[in-house]
Amino acid sequence: MGGGPARTLGGVPAQAIIVFGRGLGPSRRALSPASLARVSALLEYLGRNLEHYRSTPVLVVFSGGWAGASEGIGDPPPVELREGNLMYARAVALGVGPEPLARVAT
Repeated sequence: MGGGPARTLGGVPAQAIIVFGRGLGPSRRALSPASLARVSALLEYLGRNLEHYRSTPVLVVFSGGWAGASEGIGDPPPVELREGNLMYARAVALGVGPEPLARVAT
């Protein structure tokens, strides 16, 4: 994060970005501070490359896991409370999308 120049590969901004979650908070109904930081970092990156993304959309994928699957917890959380969907909702609330800036899959 930070306000420095955007990191690019060969001087070209990324055309696809995967934002991996870093867990949910203790309530299991909200993102952890680390997951929120990743969404903020995405917004900073998109902002530093905004001119490019206005003409060339970027695919953004929010990917979350479910720790309960490996911990033997019964049922997964409802779809709207899954990490990828919570990160997506946060990014939308902060201004990511719609086209042409970003296409998002959860």
